[in-house]
Amino acid sequence: MAAKVYQFQPAGFSFERDKSGQYNLIPGEILRDYYNKVVHGSEIGPFIIKLYYNDDRLPLVIDDGIIVPMTDKEKSDLRRYGGEAFSDILLCHNFTIEKLTKIKKRLSDEADKASSDASFVLHKKNVYQRHTDEGYDVITLKVGNDRISCGWYDCYRTDKLGLEMSAFMLYALGFVNAEDEKHKELWKVCHNILPHSSELKDISIVDRIILDGMRKLILPNQKPIVFESETLW
Repeated sequence: MAAKVYQFQPAGFSFERDKSGQYNLIPGEILRDYYNKVVHGSEIGPFIIKLYYNDDRLPLVIDDGIIVPMTDKEKSDLRRYGGEAFSDILLCHNFTIEKLTKIKKRLSDEADKASSDASFVLHKKNVYQRHTDEGYDVITLKVGNDRISCGWYDCYRTDKLGLEMSAFMLYALGFVNAEDEKHKELWKVCHNILPHSSELKDISIVDRIILDGMRKLILPNQKPIVFESETLW
């Protein structure tokens, strides 16, 4: 699986799709805006979003990446040198590729556990939050007969940051897929239930961040800088 690092650059607007072609992905610009302006995040934020089917099919990884705050010089170096520059940027945040790979694997495992947790499945909740003191936070939504989990690793191991980012990402995923008839149920859960069952702040702020981000993406005619490497998790 390729590791994806959003570089927070404006783009000629069009939604990137997940590898299965089923979902519009949340633009990195929108993730960055919420993480910076609302959560005031300043450290690396690994995340994963997975779909769990109500049958024997393997889970689908919808999105899998990291938000990395960078200086202008670091962005320039990443464009020029790719993986080598990325390793240096990780070290500036006290990360190594090996450490990041382990975190991403654990985050995926925690998402799996959350989606199959007995208290969630048996009590038929629509939203289930799973917080760990080690920084692996997951929110799972029941969407029809399936489930979607979003996991976030909070390196500061706070009580709420990881859960808030997971909730925001799920809400934003529902938002950018709301016009697709296949995902009406996802948007219904995200819009009507998630804000009242999670750590999301004022939903008007959430909507404004998403809409403002989409407007900014429409204006410039350049692609976002996205570094991908098959050598990571």
